[in-house]
Amino acid sequence: MTEVSADQTNGRDIPLSDVMLAMDVVDTLRHRQSLIDRELDSAAQEQAMVDKVKAIYAAQGIEVSDQVISEAVQALKEQRFAYNPAPPGFKTRLYQLYIDRGRWARRLLGLAAAGVFVWGLYFGFVGLPERRALAALQAIPTELDTMRNQALQLAQVDDARTRANQSYEDGVLAVKQGETDAANRAQQELQSLIRQLQQEYFVEVIYRPGESSGIWRIPPNNDNVRNYYLIVEALDTKGRRLKVPIRSEENQRTLLVEKWGIRVPENLFNAMRDDKQDDGIIQNNRVGAKRRGMLEPEYSVDTRGGAITQW
Repeated sequence: MTEVSADQTNGRDIPLSDVMLAMDVVDTLRHRQSLIDRELDSAAQEQAMVDKVKAIYAAQGIEVSDQVISEAVQALKEQRFAYNPAPPGFKTRLYQLYIDRGRWARRLLGLAAAGVFVWGLYFGFVGLPERRALAALQAIPTELDTMRNQALQLAQVDDARTRANQSYEDGVLAVKQGETDAANRAQQELQSLIRQLQQEYFVEVIYRPGESSGIWRIPPNNDNVRNYYLIVEALDTKGRRLKVPIRSEENQRTLLVEKWGIRVPENLFNAMRDDKQDDGIIQNNRVGAKRRGMLEPEYSVDTRGGAITQW
């Protein structure tokens, strides 16, 4: 209910209780809009309206004087207690923003929290992995240099040294160009080269029951020729079978295999076959050895330099 001062009552001093009662009468008249519409349009009907209002309050056990009701009616006519909104404008907008500052602050805090959450997701799933990938890429040249030096220290042949330097240069160039996959391939090549140079093993013809000791093949470009192969495996000094990289002369692919075929002359092939058929054992089945620092085994039998990995 709206507070009213003495100067709002035409300068007359009215008791506060009467003022409060008049304001209540105005509220009552507002809620009885049909009564206002009928009675306030004619001065002659004002007394009848006063009587109706008195009856309303009398029904509630409240006694209201004619003067108080008249003052309330006059105040209603003059819209003294009506709310008049401030005219629209820049100042009004600022006042409204200030009044609503709590609501806006909550929205801004919500937006800030959402922004922090989104940034956290981006950093966790994009930014951080990119930083780690960049750091790993920048560390590759040092790792490449270390592996190249290790390979060069092991190498006993020029081909191994050439491969070590080439892989190192390819990796450094890939890092400069930001090609992570190519840089990783250079690392893998050096690691494979180091393992190959470190290996030491014997090459022996297989003669276990149920396994072939040799095969022959007809090359695809010459039907009148047969290529003869002994099936061999690599064994370390403790007799353990190893996987070694072998390049096939048929498809030019290098695979890690436990057994492969080495191409030999027909007479050697026949000699090994006859030895096995005699008692199931090949007496002199050791045909080569791979020394540390070398890329390929050195064979003690006549070979034609070719090999196969599948048959």
